[in-house]
Amino acid sequence: MIKTAGSKTSNNVNLQSLMQIQNSYHQVLGQIDTEVNQFSTTLNPNHLYQAIFLQGEINDNKDLTQVGYKAPNIEVHTVEAFKKSFTFP
Repeated sequence: MIKTAGSKTSNNVNLQSLMQIQNSYHQVLGQIDTEVNQFSTTLNPNHLYQAIFLQGEINDNKDLTQVGYKAPNIEVHTVEAFKKSFTFP
């Protein structure tokens, strides 16, 4: 199969846009993880609301869903954080 210069440019653009989508997805995942960790330690509901908002942003982003990325389930780990805080004799 012979590739023309136009198809090569199209492939490069697609690869670049795919990498941008992947980078933005991982950035949002990091933000969700940070917000869930903050909620787990402080119990400030604003952190949980922000994590849920970011989860919705992933679900609403057509580029991410077309590539196959899904929003993660939010798992609060408050029990583990508080167990580490206290020591019992």
